Amino acid sequence: MHQLPSQQVPTGLNSYDVERIDQPSYYPSPLYVPASDRSAVVCTRIVDYSIFSAPWAKELEGISGRPFLDDIEPEFATLFALRAQALNFTGQKISDVMSTALGALAEQGFRAKEVSYLCNDVDMDISLGIEFGVDCTFDQFVDITRYMRTAIRNKHENPLTDLVLFAASPLEEGDNHIDQP
Repeated sequence: MHQLPSQQVPTGLNSYDVERIDQPSYYPSPLYVPASDRSAVVCTRIVDYSIFSAPWAKELEGISGRPFLDDIEPEFATLFALRAQALNFTGQKISDVMSTALGALAEQGFRAKEVSYLCNDVDMDISLGIEFGVDCTFDQFVDITRYMRTAIRNKHENPLTDLVLFAASPLEEGDNHIDQP
C-alpha cells in the first residue's frame, strides 16, 4: 500500500509540473510563476495530503474494498493534491459532489458496486476520472452517466470538472470488477 505522509511536507517539482498545476482556470492559482523564472523554478509549496483522508476517499474505499491510494501512483497523488489546493477544492467539496453522483445513481435504481480510476496527468492537465461500476446494460450506462452529470451540474456551482469527473460503467454479467486502466 502506498503511504503518503499524514502531515504537510515540502516537495520539489520541476518547472513542467509547476506549469501543469498552474494552468489557467476560472479560479486563481497560488502557484503562479512568472515566465522568466519557469526554467529554473523548484516548487517548495507545502503539499497537504489530508484531501485523501476526507470522506470521499473513505467512501470509495468502502465501495472498492481497497485503499484509494493503492490505485493511484504517489506522484499523481502529489500533483492531484497540489492541483486541488490551487483550485481551492477541499475534501468536503469533493465529498459533496460525489454524494450527488451516488444519489443520482440511486435515483435511477442503481448502486455502485465497483470503482475504477483514470489518472490524467498529460497535456498540461491533472484530473481524476472516477467510474462507478453498476449492474446495467451497455446501452443504459450512457443515460445513467448523463443523468449523473446533469444532477451534479444542477446542484453544484462548480462541479469539480477541472479536477474530478464522475461516470458510470456497466459491469458485465458475471464480472466482479472493472478492468483497471
